[in-house]
Amino acid sequence: MKQILDQAFEGQKKELTEQASRTLKAQHKYVMEQYGPRMSGIYNTREYRLADLVKSIAKWDGPACQSSHIPESEKKGSWVIDESKLQKKAEDHAQNSVDQWKAKIISKLENLDNISIAKLDGACGFYITGDRDGRSVEINQRMILNFRYSTGTIFNQFPSRIYVDGKSMSENKYKEVFKEVA
Repeated sequence: MKQILDQAFEGQKKELTEQASRTLKAQHKYVMEQYGPRMSGIYNTREYRLADLVKSIAKWDGPACQSSHIPESEKKGSWVIDESKLQKKAEDHAQNSVDQWKAKIISKLENLDNISIAKLDGACGFYITGDRDGRSVEINQRMILNFRYSTGTIFNQFPSRIYVDGKSMSENKYKEVFKEVA
């Protein structure tokens, strides 16, 4: 089963990297639009953690030091995206996503027999079928990329639809039906 999952997830890495890259670029654009090219005033807001995110994927393009006596409108320089930093951060996120997602799916598959895994669609999803204790089980597992403003991080959520003998149920109900410890 591990080999099947490894192959299935390897195909998702490129898509996950592109998705993370788009999200990070969008956050950079948002910060530049809201706070300007030098992120002026961001540290006085609740979005101050976005500055750390921008700095992790960008480089300073301007003088290293500018006097505080120069009016803000005359200061030069900006935070511009560094493609190599962006690519590394997106690839790291993709690998982390794959590892998290694999663990999530394995936890649902560990007691299934006659397992079949098929890619659901191009939106980071899988369709899984199998049998457990003589009952038919279907799982539509997805992964959603979100952004947490309070920490300035991208993170994943893993919603799924679970059907036992054609009846939809929550993950907690699924565990209850098969008497698993949550």
